[in-house]
Amino acid sequence: MEMTYCQNCGEELSQNANYCHKCGIITEKGMEEGVKRNFDSEIEKSLHLASINIEEGLSKVSEIIKEASEELDPQFEVVRDSLHSLIEEIKEELSKKQR
Repeated sequence: MEMTYCQNCGEELSQNANYCHKCGIITEKGMEEGVKRNFDSEIEKSLHLASINIEEGLSKVSEIIKEASEELDPQFEVVRDSLHSLIEEIKEELSKKQR
């Protein structure tokens, strides 16, 4: 089956698609066949597109946070180990002074 792409969002679609299943825009085939709008109003369409954009944005933010966490974890370990060593040194110094 040959595929085509949505002219609005770029989603891959079947050539038989009358509208994009991702953004709801009617395809050229749908217009040729006289398909009515998939949404009752511009507000519904806007809300639908906004929810898609928010979902994609959250997914990207989640991936960025995951990558940053993976990069920072080893650095935090070094800092933690350094602090642990410093605390031990301070304890030893305090112990010496108490004697």
